[in-house]
Amino acid sequence: MLPAVRSFPLRCSYDIVQARQYARETAREMGFSLTDQTRFATAVSEIARRVLDDGDEGSLRFALVVSGSRRGLECVCLGSPWRHDAAAPASRGLLSGVERLVDDFELAPGGKEGLLVLRKWLPLARPASLQAPRPV
Repeated sequence: MLPAVRSFPLRCSYDIVQARQYARETAREMGFSLTDQTRFATAVSEIARRVLDDGDEGSLRFALVVSGSRRGLECVCLGSPWRHDAAAPASRGLLSGVERLVDDFELAPGGKEGLLVLRKWLPLARPASLQAPRPV
C-alpha cells in the first residue's frame, strides 16, 4: 500500500531527482498511464528546480487525494518563488508550462514562503455500456 503522505526537502539537485523518481513511481503504482506519469514527474521537477534556482530552500509534500469518486496524486511545494505576485510575468512564464502538465494548479503567494499545489487525477472508469465491444 502507498503511504498517504511523504515529504522531501529541497536543498540540492539530488533532492529534485529523488522527488521526481517518487512522483513517477507513485503515479505508476496508482495506475496512471505512462504519459501521465511523465507529465506529473516533469511538473514536480520543474517546480522543485525553480525553488533551487531562486537561491532558496523549500519542500515538497506528496499526498494521495480523493474527491468523490476521483482518486489522484497531489504535490504541495513550499518555496520562495511562490511568495511573489502570481500574475507577474516572471512568475507566469515557467508556471504556464507546468500548469498544462497537471489537472489542478493552485498558487497562493504571500508571506515568507508561498504555496504551489499540483494535482493529477486518474481518469474515471467508463461504464461497461460505453466501452467499445470486444472483438470476437
